[in-house]
Amino acid sequence: MFFFNTGLTPQFMSNYFGLQSRSASCIAHCQEIHTDENGNKIGERGWCKVGCWVETVVKAVTATAAVLVAVKQLD
Repeated sequence: MFFFNTGLTPQFMSNYFGLQSRSASCIAHCQEIHTDENGNKIGERGWCKVGCWVETVVKAVTATAAVLVAVKQLD
């Protein structure tokens, strides 16, 4: 429940990254497929979320690198 205790819920992700955010839908999907009907965690929900975050970080680093290259070319 650490994820929810921090406030980093799928809804927060959706609001922060936009409604079409792949990260938000990925996290929500992890919640859905790794939670039983009683709300208990099942399977590898944490690892599923880690995969979502890794994908997000890779995209952010790639975008940042592209901006830095573009700025460098302006010099």
